[in-house]
Amino acid sequence: MRLEKNFTAWFRLLRLPNLLTAPGDPVAGYLFATTAAGGSFDDTNPFLFPVLCIPSIFLYAAGTVHNDICDVEEDRVKRPERPIPSGQIGFATAGVVTVVLFTAGIAVVACISAWKNTGFVPSLAALALATCIFLYNSRLKKNRFAGPVSMGMCRGLNFLLGASFVQAVTAGLVATAAGILLYVAAVTFLADEEDTGGVSMAGKFLPAGALLFWCSGILVDYRLASMMNQPTSWLAIICYMLAFLSAVVVAIRLKQDSEKMEIAGCVSILIRNIILLQASICFFVSGAAILASGLLFFWLVHVILSKYFSPT
Repeated sequence: MRLEKNFTAWFRLLRLPNLLTAPGDPVAGYLFATTAAGGSFDDTNPFLFPVLCIPSIFLYAAGTVHNDICDVEEDRVKRPERPIPSGQIGFATAGVVTVVLFTAGIAVVACISAWKNTGFVPSLAALALATCIFLYNSRLKKNRFAGPVSMGMCRGLNFLLGASFVQAVTAGLVATAAGILLYVAAVTFLADEEDTGGVSMAGKFLPAGALLFWCSGILVDYRLASMMNQPTSWLAIICYMLAFLSAVVVAIRLKQDSEKMEIAGCVSILIRNIILLQASICFFVSGAAILASGLLFFWLVHVILSKYFSPT
């Protein structure tokens, strides 16, 4: 029973459902950049895709643990049931785990770079991502503007981490990364309103608006746009429309005086949409439907796990 409680505490600390949203970012980024550069899924070693997921999960997990370390004093007052203030996980233990995860994430990227002979750019991308995560948790998240933007930058950099192994910069790639940044910034802005006790009109509709910008990345990049006649392109469109329509439903559902639990539930839906966006990119790429299907499985597991572990 004690071992089970310990595992549960770590799952809560790591926000287990949200870990499933991390690996699809570099996979989608790699596929986007490969296609934009004129390559194809069939030319890629399939072993690369699960390997790309590892540093993303490590860095995301490091960020969630570090987040609770930085919030420990506030959590002692507002959220004493959290794993660190409740004593279920020691403060020093959480600190060691954070350092190990950050180091492991960057080290794995360096190893992949050596294997693929892609130079130092991916390692710089991993360092930039780790730095952005650290700054968000320790300095920026309390700022009403800088907090959401820096969180969005973390997601955008995670997407670009995968693209950095291809090193093909296109307008579509930049636009899609910017769309991810804006969407996650909008979701973070809305999540912050969970603590302020009210939902603004801007906060409600920002995620849906950001998704309109996100699709511009696909349209701007002519190679990906030309793939809309692929057999699986209709699945890509369905994934995107599900994400967009759910964001619209959330905006309609939320009221200015919505309860914290209702806001948290809506934020969980919006976070889950990130997986749908990742799957949408994969469905657009010829031959990558198996990766997209795996991401949709992650989406389903996220739905189930969110009933037991809060994503926010």
